[in-house]
Amino acid sequence: MDITATKMNITPATYHKRLIDGQLMMSTIIYGNPNAIRLAIACMLIGRAFMTTCDPGLGKTALALALQKFLRGARAHVLECTAQMKPSDVIGQVIRDPDTGERKTDLGKALQVEILLADELSRATEDTQAVFLPLIDNHGAMVGDKFYPLPPTNFVCATRNYETDPGSRRLIGPLLSRMAAECEMLRPSKEEMKLLGRNTDVHRNIFNVEGCLDLEEVLLIRNYITNMVKTMPDPVQSYLCDLIIATDTRSPEVFQTIDFKLPELKGKALRKLRFGQKRLTADQLKELPVTNIRQLDVMARGVSMRSYIWQLHLACALAFMDGRDQADFGDIEQAWCAQTHQLLMRPVARSYGIEPMHILTAVLDSVDY
Repeated sequence: MDITATKMNITPATYHKRLIDGQLMMSTIIYGNPNAIRLAIACMLIGRAFMTTCDPGLGKTALALALQKFLRGARAHVLECTAQMKPSDVIGQVIRDPDTGERKTDLGKALQVEILLADELSRATEDTQAVFLPLIDNHGAMVGDKFYPLPPTNFVCATRNYETDPGSRRLIGPLLSRMAAECEMLRPSKEEMKLLGRNTDVHRNIFNVEGCLDLEEVLLIRNYITNMVKTMPDPVQSYLCDLIIATDTRSPEVFQTIDFKLPELKGKALRKLRFGQKRLTADQLKELPVTNIRQLDVMARGVSMRSYIWQLHLACALAFMDGRDQADFGDIEQAWCAQTHQLLMRPVARSYGIEPMHILTAVLDSVDY
């Protein structure tokens, strides 16, 4: 592994307890979503963007704010995205002094902080969404004719609402493909809801979160995880390659091998399909042969190659958090199930009750180690 990391005693065993304690501490603020907390920390460790999707009020913003406290000395900025937001509101702009005529750069706050939260990104226009592409890809942005890099320990976190929410837009494809992981935050259980009710001021309690990592340690951990990817066992890496290939809709001979398993559908009937198509009951849908399900053509595009690279890093980060210095098949599967945003589903998919997670789990069932 990395020599500098070794001198600083950067090993999974050293950080295992600290990271576990940090997750438990954050669980006292964000109830019922340990998987979202775990994935957010893993994405932060590899320095790639993380996105949460859910109904309002389930803790999307609280999670990002708690991550700021998780890193000692980190600066954070929250962008409340709206349809009126312009790209210059994110990265800044070059302005001309009306008196002297001199050009001056008014740098956006997003380029000056370690943790950037794009809250309700799905409400922003396509132009504003596109400005996040260089922030995620190049860790910086061009303002005028000069490139301004983000701080080395930068981390971008985004939240979005469901497309059915008023004012919500679809995120552009290039932005979705650059997210390392997505997690749908769930409603807490009844007992957890009671605990949340007693914890009356969640956002104020965020300030009680204790830092678990220093900014310098994050850089060393990222180097360590990069070396873990380089030394990943070939069978483990080949397994992820097979999963990616199985979702390639441009290769029918491979895509046809997926054994789709329909979800358990509730209710007497699904809503009526568009264009006068036949209404199918839940029982009729479950009785459809696998070949007919494929003929429904519910998916337009599978998981991207860009996602493949960051899934390797994400799997290694998950192993690091568990105190292991090598990723295994289980880590690959966890990273794989966080790629629901990568699948481009056709509108007809929801009519048949088929969601991206059903596709991902069907691929896991069809591809062997």
